[in-house]
Amino acid sequence: MKHLIVPLLMLTLSAPSFARTEGRRLVIGSVYRVVRNLVEVQEEGGAITVIKVDAATTYINSSTEKPAKLKDLAVGDQIVIKVVSKDGIDTAEEVKFVPATGNKKQGSNR
Repeated sequence: MKHLIVPLLMLTLSAPSFARTEGRRLVIGSVYRVVRNLVEVQEEGGAITVIKVDAATTYINSSTEKPAKLKDLAVGDQIVIKVVSKDGIDTAEEVKFVPATGNKKQGSNR
């Protein structure tokens, strides 16, 4: 668990000015579920937050620092989402994640 906290901390420190911008916020937690164009995030207090993703959403696998896709997200991944409000709907602008230990991703040598 410790090895997940450091990358997650680095993610949060990389965007402090973003969090202060009106109409924008950060959602930090773990992936609870991914359904079509929605990502459900379980935040630290246990609350589930639903964030919409669209064609403009960018994804970064923080463990490799490489671009990723929605299909690369898995339940349990640690996640930081830059959220903007589009027509009153919380929408992901950028999704950074660290795969949970033990998740098998395509192309993995495990």
